[in-house]
Amino acid sequence: MSTSFNPPSYGSFQRRAFIAGGVLLVLMLVALFVNPAQFFRAYLIGWTFWTGLGVGCLALLMLQHLTGGGWGLVIRRVLEAATRTLPFMAVLFIPIILGSHSLYPWTNPEEVAQHPAVQFKAGFLNVPFFTVRAIIYFGVWITLAYFLNRWSLA
Repeated sequence: MSTSFNPPSYGSFQRRAFIAGGVLLVLMLVALFVNPAQFFRAYLIGWTFWTGLGVGCLALLMLQHLTGGGWGLVIRRVLEAATRTLPFMAVLFIPIILGSHSLYPWTNPEEVAQHPAVQFKAGFLNVPFFTVRAIIYFGVWITLAYFLNRWSLA
């Protein structure tokens, strides 16, 4: 008795996932207008989780390239795939910059005026420098991911 393996069709799954994603996007936008402060806090938690996965996989991928052992060959493609999410996470960082006044007390001048320690750190704790640091971090991470993925394929 011979059995043939037919790969499953993902067309209906993709359609349902797209519909669910659209509904959740609408709910997210409603939450943004109902309670912006809570929305930005929740968004920051989710963004941090998914970015942490990409950066953590980048660290493991760098370790695997550094050691060159056979242990990482099994998971290398998974790690590379996770690092390729970093450009997307960089774009998803924009709402954090836009909502920084809801998230970080050091962005409010009234709050800074009350704390001498925060005033001392004002050169470091400001939105433009925060944005520049994020651009630099993502630039380094994305560049590392690009070269590690390219070297792996070579």
